[in-house]
Amino acid sequence: MSLRRMGSRVCAWDRSGFGLSDPPPHPQTVDQTAADLATALESAGITGPYIPAGHSLGGCESLLLADRDFAAVVGMVLVDTSYNDQFKRLEHRVPAIIAAGKQKHLVH
Repeated sequence: MSLRRMGSRVCAWDRSGFGLSDPPPHPQTVDQTAADLATALESAGITGPYIPAGHSLGGCESLLLADRDFAAVVGMVLVDTSYNDQFKRLEHRVPAIIAAGKQKHLVH
């Protein structure tokens, strides 16, 4: 039996307007940022298999990446991720928290 050396790469990505990334050239939706991530991976020549790790909104982007290229995503790490209709559901359960976020312009 022969063993071949396996390697892995860790990449960090900042969505447009965050970290060291340029401001966004278009409106930022989860669909758009997931598409931007796929474009960044392709442009950098980084091919799967992928194990995306996403925190908060990054979890939604990771899930969309998997939906768009299921065969390339072989695992996923989701840490305290956001979810569909999060603020609508929270407003029903904890309206005071959502109201405070609206006052601070954190929730639309």
